[in-house]
Amino acid sequence: MSENTSKKNRNSFTHEQFLTKIYKLVGEEYTVLTKYISSKDKVLMKHNTCGREFWVRASHFTSSGSRCKVCSFKNMNAKTHEQFIKDVYSSVGEEYTVLGNYEKAHIKILMRHNICGFEYLVDPASFLFGSRCPECNRKVIGDLKRKSHIEFLKECKHLVGEEYTVLSEYISTNVHVQMKHNDCGNEFTVMPSNFLRGKGCPKCKGKKISRAKTKTHDEFVERVFQLVGNEYKVISSYEKARKKILMQHTICGHTYQVTPSHFVTGTRCPYCNESKGERIIKEYLEAKNIDFKREYTFPDCKNIDLLKFDFAIFNKNNSLLALIEFDGEQHFKSVPYFGGKKKYEETKKRDKIKNNYCQNNNLKLIRIPYYEENIISCLDHQILNKL
Repeated sequence: MSENTSKKNRNSFTHEQFLTKIYKLVGEEYTVLTKYISSKDKVLMKHNTCGREFWVRASHFTSSGSRCKVCSFKNMNAKTHEQFIKDVYSSVGEEYTVLGNYEKAHIKILMRHNICGFEYLVDPASFLFGSRCPECNRKVIGDLKRKSHIEFLKECKHLVGEEYTVLSEYISTNVHVQMKHNDCGNEFTVMPSNFLRGKGCPKCKGKKISRAKTKTHDEFVERVFQLVGNEYKVISSYEKARKKILMQHTICGHTYQVTPSHFVTGTRCPYCNESKGERIIKEYLEAKNIDFKREYTFPDCKNIDLLKFDFAIFNKNNSLLALIEFDGEQHFKSVPYFGGKKKYEETKKRDKIKNNYCQNNNLKLIRIPYYEENIISCLDHQILNKL
């Protein structure tokens, strides 16, 4: 695998997804001037308010709150204690309480996270730019690692059955794990990515893992039936666990490619994934007793026809609180099933009209992308604390 391909695989965002993320964070206040490569690479940004251009690591802008330093420092140091409290409330509602006295942007202040009760010191500037409770953040990271570990165990079992045992915690695809070859008893370390590509026990020279990988077509068809019954149909011939195969979701009729190992560990129809996302949002709103309407329109928001928003939510006074859009894969790239490049360009145009309409009319628009793993957590942060 080439260095560029490896880098691309490690990068979970496309340039278009990064632009969407930036718009959700800051609207049109900032413009991305160079192409997004990865979260660790710097991008050139322009602060449209003051015109200043500056380089910043992508992850620092999206996750750590790095903004135009000139304006940030100027605005933060001019705040009073009361203004800081108001800014905290507008950002997080009553989820956090300011315990200390605000002095300057980078003089730490005592805060309390009311949900877990943890008290900690943080730079006021860092807090307003997105830094949150370190205790809860550690728990979230732990959960993510555990989920990844479980997924890795599933992939290993699909590839080799009970022939190997994972002895240490999975952290990431390129961090070595301790493995045991149960046939010979040898323990060794290997990168998860290499193990899943067939690098097995060095003592046995990995011969058995390659045999274990090579299921027959009939064995894979039988495994699919055990998992999902007749809901999915294997269309093309199975060759090996990591080589894509053509599948059909018989309920919706959509045909798509997926690696067999990913299917066995839970990856399903991408077309229905969008419907699943909307269903999660609907069930969330119902569970929280939040008034909402589907496919909400405004008489002056249209392209040719009126543009429909997936959800409109209302407060107890029946005033519009926010609009929610669940953006499927076709909102970020050309997808043949959804009409290819032509439909992708039309989708981008409609999304831009909606974005501009909401900004011009001071309407809160929540966009949830198809790759969002925790829709409920996202909704909690965006909605629950604002009601």
